[in-house]
Amino acid sequence: MTLNVNVKFVLPVVATVLSGCAVGPNYVRPDIKAPTSWKASEKDRATLWPQAEWWKNFSDSKLERLVNAVLKNNYDIKSAISRIDQARALAKIAGSGLFPSVNAKSGTNRDQRSTTIARGGRVRTSNLYTMQTTASYELDIWGKNRMTAKAAKARIESSIYDWQGIRLALTAEAATTYFQFLVLNDRLEIAHKITEAQRGIMDIIEKRYRTGMVSGLDLAQAKANLASVEATISAIEQQKKQILNAIAVLAGENPGDIEIKNGSLMLAVIPVSIPEGLPSGLLERRPDINEAEAELIAANADMRVAKAALFPSITLTAQGGYASQNLSSLINPASTLYSLGANIAATVFQGYRLSGEYERIKARYQELIYNYQKAMISAFSDVENALIAVKKLDEQEILSTEAVDHAQKAYNISGVQYKHGLVDYTTVLQTEAALLNNRNTQILTRLNRLIALTGLYKALGGGFEGKI
Repeated sequence: MTLNVNVKFVLPVVATVLSGCAVGPNYVRPDIKAPTSWKASEKDRATLWPQAEWWKNFSDSKLERLVNAVLKNNYDIKSAISRIDQARALAKIAGSGLFPSVNAKSGTNRDQRSTTIARGGRVRTSNLYTMQTTASYELDIWGKNRMTAKAAKARIESSIYDWQGIRLALTAEAATTYFQFLVLNDRLEIAHKITEAQRGIMDIIEKRYRTGMVSGLDLAQAKANLASVEATISAIEQQKKQILNAIAVLAGENPGDIEIKNGSLMLAVIPVSIPEGLPSGLLERRPDINEAEAELIAANADMRVAKAALFPSITLTAQGGYASQNLSSLINPASTLYSLGANIAATVFQGYRLSGEYERIKARYQELIYNYQKAMISAFSDVENALIAVKKLDEQEILSTEAVDHAQKAYNISGVQYKHGLVDYTTVLQTEAALLNNRNTQILTRLNRLIALTGLYKALGGGFEGKI
């Protein structure tokens, strides 16, 4: 039994001594030259980032409830969580090579020799009882097993970043879809008012047509304008139902199971300021960038595994236990048996299979480096474009508001002039239609502005808290 105890301690010691190196290059983050500041920003080197629950900046309880439902029930998020569980299970499998493999077995055999062979012509029978434990351990001299485990760990992190990226994308989609629903409410209200104005114009033109004051062309144009606006109402109602169905799917519900009370986009709160951080901070803030780097780390480890496969492997084996012809004497020092061994295995010739596999993985690693660098500059571009959109749409909303104010004044003036007989009622209705069209442009500009703000939150990484 003393020898078995010694083997128990010798194997890890030998493994520790011989497992001190790993072939292949260590991972180094690719060099990225990040801008020192955002060119489209008017702020001085801000270092703050958006808060985790960025959607609360819009101060809309219905939006908050929708986002919470999406985060809780969305099936894409649930699928991403399942992928994390799969990656963790695979990591357990990949890490098993770092430990010895130990197996135990016991058995009994009864042997009877032929009477024609046995001495004296007598039948001889015997029993053999065994109880054995076997252990084997591959010395990780070249780091193959460690790098296999490292690659699996990096893929766990990659799956977590993927989950965080999906959460970010879906919260942004939920906010955008919700704003689109609100703008349809406003557009529907305006369309009904435009319809009333067009119907009033058509009534006047019909009366004039009957008295011969206008031609049939004028009447046909008025009817066409009215029909066009009425068709717009039907199209908006269709879009509202489809948007609600899209919101239901986002929230993990069946189409038609979600209702949102009508609201106005013009009542939506515009965040006063969004912290932008520094460009270099995107290395830590964006889930997609961190996912790309985790895949890069995994590929580096894969490359080192393929490199280690080119070298010989050494496996230590040990076997110990008991064997006896009598069950009563099985557990007895005299029945002890053991064996120790070491195997060296090396590939002599397999064509170019191993070297070719190494070259393939090495090329894949280089591809992922380029993907990572592209992801970085794309992220910088996303933020710059979002900042430009926010700035320009701020300007556009100011101008569209001025247009509404002027159209409102024109409508008010036409009403006063009509009362004094200076213009006919058609002019009043036309100025009203112009006012409503300007309001329609205003709310669409507000929608684009809110979508741009949402896009900026997303481009900055939203509520992502940084590396795992």
